Amino acid sequence: MQTSTTEQPLSQTKEIRRLSKEAKQFYTEAEKARGLVENGAMTALEKAWQCGKRLNAIRAIVGHGNWLTWLDNDWPELTERTAQLYMKIDRVNPKARHVSDLEFDTIRKHRLTFVPDKAEPNKHRDITFPRSVSLANMVNEYNRVKYRHQQGLELIDFDLVREETVEIYHFFQFVHGDRADDPWKVKQ
Repeated sequence: MQTSTTEQPLSQTKEIRRLSKEAKQFYTEAEKARGLVENGAMTALEKAWQCGKRLNAIRAIVGHGNWLTWLDNDWPELTERTAQLYMKIDRVNPKARHVSDLEFDTIRKHRLTFVPDKAEPNKHRDITFPRSVSLANMVNEYNRVKYRHQQGLELIDFDLVREETVEIYHFFQFVHGDRADDPWKVKQ
């Protein structure tokens, strides 16, 4: 243990002892809670594995084509995804006799089900952004290109810009009232 060459005032020493005692108590409580969680997770894994064994047996009896119908009609509160996970635990561990015999990857995948899903936008790619956001993206990109040109980082070929931006130029003319026909109107 290292000793300090400068002694601390008595009040700081008492504060350190008090904080250290509290920290050790919280550590003990945290480790106890973690042990309970670990025990609970292993119990949940064992029950999921045993459930998966029974589900695989039921699927073999009702047949592949009737499996989802059976699941929907006889056990609507069990999601297809959960059933698949439980059945896979059994399927990938055919020789396991105890929960401790299960493969590490099986344990890891089951434990990941306890992690809350990350909030994500709609995955079906039908996201709509407010106009102000999508138009702000155009403005931001314009400002980025302008800055890079002005700083000499990326010089702009204005003839190429004219060719590539005719449609957006017509759009902005329409928006600002300098053009009567709507460039986005579909011609029939």
